[in-house]
Amino acid sequence: MDSPRVVITGMGIICPVGNDVETAWANISQGHSGIDRYTLFDPADIKSHMGGEVKGFDPVAEFGKKEARRIDRFTQFAMYAGAQAIRDSGFVVKGDAADRVGVVIGTGIGGVASMINENEVMQAKGARFVSPFLVPMMLPDSAPGRVALEFGMKGPNLSMTSACASAGNAIGEAARMIREGRVDAMVTVCTEAGLV
Repeated sequence: MDSPRVVITGMGIICPVGNDVETAWANISQGHSGIDRYTLFDPADIKSHMGGEVKGFDPVAEFGKKEARRIDRFTQFAMYAGAQAIRDSGFVVKGDAADRVGVVIGTGIGGVASMINENEVMQAKGARFVSPFLVPMMLPDSAPGRVALEFGMKGPNLSMTSACASAGNAIGEAARMIREGRVDAMVTVCTEAGLV
């Protein structure tokens, strides 16, 4: 018995060279680098002042002020790129089909920015000022959960955390689930936002 073919039907991206597939591909094709001076933090105390930051992304405009505060940047990136890929595919989750559509997201570290920021809050003000959203903001599996909630997917939902192999493992796991007939479709994203 032949396994079903697995195909990519939509793509999305948010990265240092562009916040959509067309822009990122154009910049890469023209040899533009996404490496520049850090702006998200003051690099005065470290030797390297250069790195790859996502530019021009406004989480408040995308998710609203309240939600943007409650979602770590790595999850914001997953939701943003996932939304692009879903739109690009033209796929709409309807009715009972939701149980046959899942999400698997690769991340090496999850919400490290939230962990660091809330640790600073605790050191400066005390434990009672730490955000009650810290745990859901920092967990690696928060990103697939938020994507599934946003788009109504009720199938398998998990994160893959295997350092630099996280993206490849997430894609492989999603393909395996489709081949085995466990799902009809998967949304697969890899996301990191380690710069604080």
